[in-house]
Amino acid sequence: MLNKDAIEKLVVLEEKYGLDALLIAPSADLQFFMGFSPYLCERFQGLFVKKNGECFYIANLLSKEEIAKELKPDGRIYSWWDGDDYVEVVSQILEKEGLKNKVIGTSESVRAFHVLNIMQHFPVRFTSARDLLDETRIHKSKDELDSLRKAAEIADQALEKALKKIHPGMTERQIGATLFAEMSALGGKNPGGLICCGPNTGYPHYALTGDGRTLQERDILLMDFGCTVNGFYSDMTRTVFFGEPSEKERSIYNSVLEANLAGEKAAFSGAYIPDIDRAARDIIEQTGYGDTFTTRLGHGIGCKVHEAPDIKQSNKRNLESGMAFSIEPGIYIAGEFGVRVEDIVVINEKGEREVLNKFPKELLVL
Repeated sequence: MLNKDAIEKLVVLEEKYGLDALLIAPSADLQFFMGFSPYLCERFQGLFVKKNGECFYIANLLSKEEIAKELKPDGRIYSWWDGDDYVEVVSQILEKEGLKNKVIGTSESVRAFHVLNIMQHFPVRFTSARDLLDETRIHKSKDELDSLRKAAEIADQALEKALKKIHPGMTERQIGATLFAEMSALGGKNPGGLICCGPNTGYPHYALTGDGRTLQERDILLMDFGCTVNGFYSDMTRTVFFGEPSEKERSIYNSVLEANLAGEKAAFSGAYIPDIDRAARDIIEQTGYGDTFTTRLGHGIGCKVHEAPDIKQSNKRNLESGMAFSIEPGIYIAGEFGVRVEDIVVINEKGEREVLNKFPKELLVL
């Protein structure tokens, strides 16, 4: 069913951004605005929201009936089938809906080849509306904040349980499966994350292939993971040691932890976002490892694991009540090791800073 309150926010922002309509393809965005997101394949489809508030969906015939029941109370649906030239059909629909020579913003899930083909045939301009769509969700409601809190609690509890089962000799894939199973058992949906050990921790977005590396007797293990509750994500990272860390590993860990705490302290209602990034980054730069902190300090989170607001130097805005985001400084030495410590922070209903993750951050040796 269409989310009328969210659609109303879209309409207001369409006027602000100079758009005549929005096109939202299957994605977390569509799930948020329609309460349903069908399978995304190579066939053109999506929800259109016009600046007068009217909504219609263009679908392939194979999914028309499935989608139609989700458009209540006011949406309408058009369809095309595989024997049609979808560009011709879509062009006719857009003209009928008064969108000839208009500007339509698109979600990030809209396929480029679709809109490029349509623009070659029909006088309409498509443009990115990612920022607009993120803006509609940037201020979380109390219920949404509660879902974020519960998802973070599940992640915390799952890590505590999983660490009792993780041991040297397990592969990265086995470690991930153990942790993800604990989140599922606690009620978390869509569990997943990035699990790496040893020199693989030196890659900020390590890509697991096969079973991955096997955890050694003396090793470092980085776990970046989360799940969803009511469609809202958790995301946390803890770096732990099997066997005593070297002096270098201990020093780097403590620097990253100090940066994490400094970033969280700087994150309060009204705080200028570049100042938050700077508070954490200065600490790491003072250690001489500034060039290894290669990422932004954090990202927004909600019904997508990465959404607005990014916590980075180029985001020139201030924190406001309802915003939710990560604070995750790191030092990454490729081919050697890396350390990251990540929590989710919200500016809550009272305008206060609230760190959602409670699992201890002090250096942990197992």
